[in-house]
Amino acid sequence: MQAVKAMLDLSERRSIHYKAVKAMLDLSGRRSIHFKDNMPGKSWWYCFMSRHPDMKLKQTEKLEMARAIACSESKARNWFSVFRDVLEEYAVSSPTCIFNCDETDFPLQTKFSKVLTAKVDKVCYHLTSSSKTQFTVLMCICADGSVLPPYVLFPGKSVRGALVIDLPPKSESYATESGWMNQNAFFTG
Repeated sequence: MQAVKAMLDLSERRSIHYKAVKAMLDLSGRRSIHFKDNMPGKSWWYCFMSRHPDMKLKQTEKLEMARAIACSESKARNWFSVFRDVLEEYAVSSPTCIFNCDETDFPLQTKFSKVLTAKVDKVCYHLTSSSKTQFTVLMCICADGSVLPPYVLFPGKSVRGALVIDLPPKSESYATESGWMNQNAFFTG
């Protein structure tokens, strides 16, 4: 069964999922004979969960809208096809010549939700904006398995000493106004 996902904020779980059921019934034009004015009763959630042992609440992980739009099987297959063509065109055959860099942000302000989903779903995402204060970590890994030390970008005009005390050995750090990677930070590192 395809995962049924409904956003549930745990602090307001009871009122939100009851209102979500009422809204779905109202929008579909259906009338439930079991619910007064299409609003489930207090025991509905527990009965629902006992009828659906394949479902559970899971913590969501953030996913920016741009990544959600860009992520599809056809786009991934196309990328690997183009990558293979580039490797052949430039006669790249040794894994020591292939590197991958990726950055990830760590928001300094987080608010996660729980979702109702099938137990088999490994990860559940919620869309986020990239406008919050964060710090960024850039990692670079070679296809031969070697890894460069992390490059950490902090928000601000300069890096404060207390921020870098617990970084892994040989890590580099830099400050940008937003804590995001930019051209100057990339080429300075």
